[in-house]
Amino acid sequence: MCVLFIAVNRHPRHPLILAANRDEFRARKSESMHHWRDHPQILAGRDGEAGGTWLGVNRHGRIAAVTNHRTAEAAAMRDKNSRGELTARFLRGNESLDDFEQFLRDQHRDFKPFNLIYGKVGALRVFCSATAQVRPIDAGIHGISNGAAHELWPKTARGIEMFEARLANGNVDDGDNLLKIMRDKIPAADELLPDTGISRAREKQLSSIFINGDDYGTRTTTILRGDAGQFEITETNYHADGSEAERQHFLLPIQSRDAHC
Repeated sequence: MCVLFIAVNRHPRHPLILAANRDEFRARKSESMHHWRDHPQILAGRDGEAGGTWLGVNRHGRIAAVTNHRTAEAAAMRDKNSRGELTARFLRGNESLDDFEQFLRDQHRDFKPFNLIYGKVGALRVFCSATAQVRPIDAGIHGISNGAAHELWPKTARGIEMFEARLANGNVDDGDNLLKIMRDKIPAADELLPDTGISRAREKQLSSIFINGDDYGTRTTTILRGDAGQFEITETNYHADGSEAERQHFLLPIQSRDAHC
């Protein structure tokens, strides 16, 4: 996952709205969102190489998503664990929230640098491996991309502004309104580009919310609306040219409260 926006308590019917783009190499194998055969309580896409996920939920109300940190140091890390293992671990729900967060503090250096968003509707948190700190995701609109969780990149600033406008109009029940934000291809101005150790041309290509590249780009958009009773999720997958390939819609009732959260 490379950019996501979260609206908490900004809509009367949807206390949580999350919109996320997964940017990935075209050649990396993956499965679109489904109920996992080995863990049927999990609804998520799945990485075909490491077996984890970039974003998912479970039947007990847990939510998890991850973004990577894009730095020269991170690019050179070849022996670290996949970040998708963290989301899968949380969604399996085998440990308490306190134990999970202790695991993150103790073991985050074993993984490639990341921001991990996790929790449930009304109680989302983010762990940033750059600071090894947890902070709550409070009421408001938030954007997280490929810097540390507190950094506002041009694409996140642009997305938050567009999200604000959509919510002001009250029109987020139609998923296409949010999908338009996530398909925005306008790059950042040169003077606003971050410096992550890659060429300026590559920084420019990666600076839009939706990335259209031959070998790497936006492969999936996920729109999630959640309340205390259910998750409503739309997943859209794309061809390499950026056109829509597949769209799936899920309604997942939350069966019971997670005693661990």
